[in-house]
Amino acid sequence: MRLLTPEHLATLTDPQTWRDNPFADRSRRCDRKRHQPLRSILVMLTVITTLVLLALWGANRVHALDNGVPWFLGGSYAALLLIVVSGIHAWFVFGAAQKHTTALLTQEQFRNTLPGLLMLPTSPFRLLVQTSAYPWLAGMRMAVVLLPFYAVCVGMGGASVFDILMLYVVFALLALASPVWRTPALGDPTPAAMPTATLKKSGANPNVKASNNSTSGGLFALVMVAPFLILVATIVGGQSTGLASFQTILRPYLSDALITLLPSSLLSWPLLFARALVTPFDWFGLPVPPLGFALVLTLLGRYANLVRSSEYLAVGTYRDLAKTPTF
Repeated sequence: MRLLTPEHLATLTDPQTWRDNPFADRSRRCDRKRHQPLRSILVMLTVITTLVLLALWGANRVHALDNGVPWFLGGSYAALLLIVVSGIHAWFVFGAAQKHTTALLTQEQFRNTLPGLLMLPTSPFRLLVQTSAYPWLAGMRMAVVLLPFYAVCVGMGGASVFDILMLYVVFALLALASPVWRTPALGDPTPAAMPTATLKKSGANPNVKASNNSTSGGLFALVMVAPFLILVATIVGGQSTGLASFQTILRPYLSDALITLLPSSLLSWPLLFARALVTPFDWFGLPVPPLGFALVLTLLGRYANLVRSSEYLAVGTYRDLAKTPTF
C-alpha cells in the first residue's frame, strides 16, 4: 500500500474538508432530532454515579478493616474514584465514536443510496475523511462532560494535571474511528434483502470485515488479565510477603505509579495507558517514553484503514484493486 500520496495530503490539509462537511451536518441534525447527545450523557452519568457509590461503599468497608484505602485500590478515595470513573468513561467515549461509523456504509447500501453517494464529485478518500470527523467530535463530547470531575480529583490529590492531560490524549485516540468497507462497491450491487433495522438488531454485516479501529479482543484481554494472573501467582506461589512481593518483583521494571494501577487494570487501564505513554522505559539502554511511537502508529493505522476502504469504494472488482494508485 502506498501511503501519504499528494492527493491525500491535500485532502487532509484542505480547510474546506473540515469546514464544508455535509456528512457531519447530517449526523448532527439526526442526533438533535432524537436528542441523542443528551440521552447518551444521562445514561453515562447514571451508570458512573451508580458505580461510584458502590466503590465508595466498598472502600468504606475495606477502610473499616484496615488503615485506609489499600495501595492496590489507588491508596486514597480520590485515586479510587479516578480509577472507577476513567475505566467506565473510556468505554462511553469509544462507544460514542463507533456508533456513528460501524454500520454507516452498510446502512447506505441497504437504503440503496450508496451508489448515489459514490457519484458525488469527491474522492472516496475525502468522503471517508469527512464521515470520520463527526464521530470523533461525538466521542470527545462525551469526554469533556466529566472534565470537572477530573479537576476535582486533581484538587483532592488523586492525580496530577499531567495525568489528566495524558488521559484525554488516550480518549482522543479512542475516539478516532472511520467507516470500513471491504467489498468492491462499484460492481453489481448486493440485493437489499435485509432492512436496516434488522441489520442493526441482528448485528449482521456481510460486507464489512473486522475494523482496524476495534481493539483486538485477545490482545486486549491478555493485557487486562495479565496483572491479575501475576498478582495471584505471587500470592499463591508461596511468597511470604504477598502483595508486597508483587511490588518488589515489578519495581525494577516499572515505576510505582504504574504498579499501583496494575491490580485494578480492568478499570484503571485508561489511566494506566496515560501514565505509560510518558514513562521512560528502557529501550536499548536509552530511557524513551512511548508517547511518540503510540501517536505515530495510531494515526498511521487509522490513515491506512481510510486508504484501504477508499480503494474498495473506487473499484468494481477485486482485480481492479491493483490499478488503484495506492495499492
